[in-house]
Amino acid sequence: MIRAAISSIFLLAALLQTYAAGNLEKTISQLLSQYDATIGVAVITSNDTLEINCNRTYPLASVMKFPQALAACDAMQEKGTPLDSIITLTKSDLHENTYSPIKELFPEGSEMTIDSLLFYSIALSDNNACDKIFSTFISPENTEKFLHKAGFNSFEVSVTEDDMHRNPSAINGNSATPTDVAALFQRFANGRMLSGEYFHSVWNALVNCQTGTSQLKKPLPAGSIILHKTGTGFRDGNGRITAQNDAGWIRLPDGTEYSIAVFITDSAESDTTNSAIIAGISGIVCDYLNAHLPK
Repeated sequence: MIRAAISSIFLLAALLQTYAAGNLEKTISQLLSQYDATIGVAVITSNDTLEINCNRTYPLASVMKFPQALAACDAMQEKGTPLDSIITLTKSDLHENTYSPIKELFPEGSEMTIDSLLFYSIALSDNNACDKIFSTFISPENTEKFLHKAGFNSFEVSVTEDDMHRNPSAINGNSATPTDVAALFQRFANGRMLSGEYFHSVWNALVNCQTGTSQLKKPLPAGSIILHKTGTGFRDGNGRITAQNDAGWIRLPDGTEYSIAVFITDSAESDTTNSAIIAGISGIVCDYLNAHLPK
């Protein structure tokens, strides 16, 4: 496994050195062909969209927490619910055997602002925070309706985090194309999904995302801004991972802006190799757009 990961890193480095000799799509496709996985890539700039293997939907896993937050904040904005309102999480809200920093810190439950709840769900990917948002502010069904109304029709949102932990195959109940996810990040970053405190709360959580530091973010130059959300699924009975994803919006130090989504499913590769694939694609895209987009 270690040897395979090292080989992957060398391959990525070689492609980063040679990508300029061909076009962006060809270079990324060459990288993807080396791995036993299904990988979708979407990149959106102000005047172009690149799609590779985006003619299907992919399990979102915790990437779903981003569109969920948009739908919840839209509902709160419409009702005039301030984000400094207090929400109570009881002990029964804190499910066992799931990733939850809140449960680790407050095993008996806690009171916190809605803004803090959103931060736990997005920046820390807390599954119990996510399900509290579903049970209090917006259902999976209404999250999907919100996204379809906004024109993102590939999204399916039908299950909670608890549903997925009770039945791992339910992960397919939350899915979308990489293109729609990248486009959603683009529209949010451009201020066309939320406004006021609701926009700033989600922005703050995304820019402070603490998961996936070895993925999209890793190859970006110092001074870059990245808003992103990761998602990781389960290994099935054959040892193949159902989802390892990273998606977001990036502004490079020179002002270049773009959104990107990399979704990996049905992968026999290790988690380390999957992360290296995402980082490699991110590096190739960053260097290419930095060199080719007008400033």
